[in-house]
Amino acid sequence: MRVVCTGQSGLRKGQFLKEAAALADPPGSLKIFSVAEFMEKEAGHAQQRPVSMERILQKPLHELNLLRRSALKGILAASKPEHDCILNTHAVFRWSRGVFQAFDLDQLAEFAPEAFVTLIDDFPSIYHCLKTDKSSEPFDLRDVIVWREEEIITSRFIARALNCPFYVFLKQSGPGEFLRLVSKSDQKKAYLSFPITRLKLRQETKLIEAVATFKRKVGEILITFDPYHMSEYNLVTLAETGKKDGKQEVQVTVNGESVSLSVDEILGLKNHLEGQIIARDFALIDQSDMVVAYFVLDEKGVPEISAGSQTELAQAFGLTKETYVICEAPKALSPWVTKHATKVFTRIEDAQKFLAK
Repeated sequence: MRVVCTGQSGLRKGQFLKEAAALADPPGSLKIFSVAEFMEKEAGHAQQRPVSMERILQKPLHELNLLRRSALKGILAASKPEHDCILNTHAVFRWSRGVFQAFDLDQLAEFAPEAFVTLIDDFPSIYHCLKTDKSSEPFDLRDVIVWREEEIITSRFIARALNCPFYVFLKQSGPGEFLRLVSKSDQKKAYLSFPITRLKLRQETKLIEAVATFKRKVGEILITFDPYHMSEYNLVTLAETGKKDGKQEVQVTVNGESVSLSVDEILGLKNHLEGQIIARDFALIDQSDMVVAYFVLDEKGVPEISAGSQTELAQAFGLTKETYVICEAPKALSPWVTKHATKVFTRIEDAQKFLAK
């Protein structure tokens, strides 16, 4: 499959794609073509010295556009004989001069993509990587989450223009799941719905383990989209607690390192992050063939049902997608769940057998 993979700076997308390609069978069968690398090569050849992408982006726009087209021309020639390859690019460049395009429609059409995938990750990780990479651009947290949305919206628009499927992929799902998505296009895809926030707050270890088992077993037979591979909204709660305690910053761990983030800056993103959660989860449902929901039982035998899970089932049902519910006490389920369910199972194993057909 020929795939266009987009995403903002700070994702370490190149390394992620190399890790996914390394898992391909046979080895070396999936090729990666990076627009940034080709642009750096073109610029270095013209100036007879190495030129970083950061310096390239400071060129006048007409020169930048010519360089970008030249780089893509080289990629088109190099990728032409490849059946399985990924074009690694931004959908947009976001720099001090604002936002500007990262490719042209005619060249993308010539690449003949079969799918578009936008890679996304939690904003603290992106922000930390941008700072670690010593970018000269003064990106703040709002820049990071806005750029993420710009990548998604632009990529979706171009994919529709070229009549290609479009997927949002959460980086924390891992390179193996990414490879499944781009190499097994005919495999069924499922959005996983489950109430986890309350379980973690109550430290319900056994129930959390049951949810993990559910995710693993469904993932054995389907390509899955797990919304909890984005956990950035937890920082809002952390910042709210920090604000009450009079703190100006909170400490979070990113890639094993401690990172300080502004309490006020995080709280200023709250409404935007809430909107992104809903839009992102609905996008993940839209790109799935079905929703599979799992409701564990509390100590009284009552199903743990969240407003989010109910809304997700209703959203999928309204889109005429298949909706499957797993609950050991189906008679205790609300009609708001059962009336939006294609089928209800009492055991994960029964659902697994049914979905494997």
